[in-house]
Amino acid sequence: MIAFILVGNRGDRSYWSSMYNDEIMMLYMLIAIYYMLRNKPLIGSFWVTVALGVKAGVILLLPGLLGQIQYNHGTIKLLLSIAIIVGFQVIAALPFVLNDSTVADYIHRSKLTGAGRNGIARAALFWDYMAAHRGLSIFWTFIEEECYFDWPCLAMKLKIAMLLTNIYHFFGRKWCLPRCLTNLFETFDGTARAKLGIKTQAQIRLTLEVLILGYMGGIVTMPGANQQFQFWFTCLVPLVIEMIGLPSVTTFWISGYFYPIHGDPRYQHFFLLGLVAWLFIVGPRQSIVQDITGLFTTKTTAAKVKAE
Repeated sequence: MIAFILVGNRGDRSYWSSMYNDEIMMLYMLIAIYYMLRNKPLIGSFWVTVALGVKAGVILLLPGLLGQIQYNHGTIKLLLSIAIIVGFQVIAALPFVLNDSTVADYIHRSKLTGAGRNGIARAALFWDYMAAHRGLSIFWTFIEEECYFDWPCLAMKLKIAMLLTNIYHFFGRKWCLPRCLTNLFETFDGTARAKLGIKTQAQIRLTLEVLILGYMGGIVTMPGANQQFQFWFTCLVPLVIEMIGLPSVTTFWISGYFYPIHGDPRYQHFFLLGLVAWLFIVGPRQSIVQDITGLFTTKTTAAKVKAE
């Protein structure tokens, strides 16, 4: 169903034909997610770092990805995965770092430190912390201009929110903390390590939810985004909508209605914020209709038992 929704969106197909490198990043990232679900975290980590070499946006996937590796595969696999991701980036950057650029330049340009463009080419100060000019952004355009360009008013709060949403979702909502700690304490226990890995359908589902929703939590808290930023998430929107648990026949049109964005982007942003917030609070459901029906059935049965 999700494949048909994506293929049937004529506007989306036309937009993807523009061939930005963002599309290549998403291809590699989806391959990485596939290998993570196939119980091959090291191969998945390789594809993550390849995607990271194309576009820095894959950083949004890293918290959930590294967290689920610790949860499913333990500390040793986590350290090996980090070594693969960092090692590939070091090798890829060496020809540039050994010449005019420095490692600090790349870290600053990624805006992780808040340094951004550092005034290069007379860039405005807001480029140090915002990803797009308000007039060209598809996110947060409903915020007043003075607040949009002000670091404490918007960008700082969004960076804090991005961090907290990932912590809440992984450690709190999915309650992955106990098992992560157990795997840490049993790092050198061979018997315990032999039991690690994704072995059940429930684990596959949990891993997918951690990866996709953690990533989408980072998407909706981005401090601004250009039009081409849509490539980073529109292919995931049908899947995220399906996680609500409504019948597909009632939701298949939603993705094509909202994306790609043309004109005023506020409504799409409101929709995406609401969608992600619902899944963070209520959580994914296989069938929300069955959940509601089951709730009434349980109450009816309890009432009958009480009456007897």
